Amino acid sequence: MNFIKMNSKIAYIYVRIHESYEKYGACKLGKTKNIPDRENTYVTGEILRGEFVLAFEVPYTEMDVIEKELQKKFYELNIRINGGKEFYS
Repeated sequence: MNFIKMNSKIAYIYVRIHESYEKYGACKLGKTKNIPDRENTYVTGEILRGEFVLAFEVPYTEMDVIEKELQKKFYELNIRINGGKEFYS
């Protein structure tokens, strides 16, 4: 995905996949103000990089509300073991 155009009024809700999530049939649902910056935080934790498979532009001021609504919508798909809470099947 190419995210050259960054705008302070825009944020992103994303879905990320990684081989370590596959064992659990999971993907990660997250939010960020800047996709390239968010990618950089994953680099140090992934020996083989995962990827963003979806990224939706949302108004920055609505980012938290939209993420919470998606978490409610996909509650039945939430996978919680003993790590993060942002993983879904």
